Amino acid sequence: RYTGLLDKLDFVEASSPGALPTKEQLEGVKSWVAVLDGGDMLASVKEIGAIAEGTSIENVSILLTNAIDLDAAACKDAVEALKADGIQYSLVAVGKLADHDEGKVPYQYKDFGSDKGVLASDAIFSRDEAMRMISECLQLECGVNKALTFSEVYNVNATEVKLIKGLREAGYARPQEIDHM
Repeated sequence: RYTGLLDKLDFVEASSPGALPTKEQLEGVKSWVAVLDGGDMLASVKEIGAIAEGTSIENVSILLTNAIDLDAAACKDAVEALKADGIQYSLVAVGKLADHDEGKVPYQYKDFGSDKGVLASDAIFSRDEAMRMISECLQLECGVNKALTFSEVYNVNATEVKLIKGLREAGYARPQEIDHM
């Protein structure tokens, strides 16, 4: 969206599909955005923390896509492992990615690792909105050391729907909206 950072950003793909980068590949990197889809995502979350520990990484943002029907206790254990590694992190879990416009469907969040934070097998989330959430959590103070599950809300009478609609009507920018939520 903003091309002014293209000379500052470096995109590195894993050496093989599903692999995580090595400590050597992360040499000099300050921020790491990891997108996980499939496999043992919770083991990968723990591995990300272990890889980042002792490197130049200042913060890690992890997006778990298709994070449905995960065990709440195992999720909490993965977050505790991130905390133990002493890095700043943001973790966002969403359902199956769908190709509908960002901001079209209101959302709610729950604590990842809680019983309420477990997504049902039919949970979907906008691909663009998921990228927005993980990038905003990377930069906002409210996202530091937070693990959240985001889900779409279709009930027009839900508090979250009314709040988001009110914030948008009041002219809040998306980062301000997410920070407030």
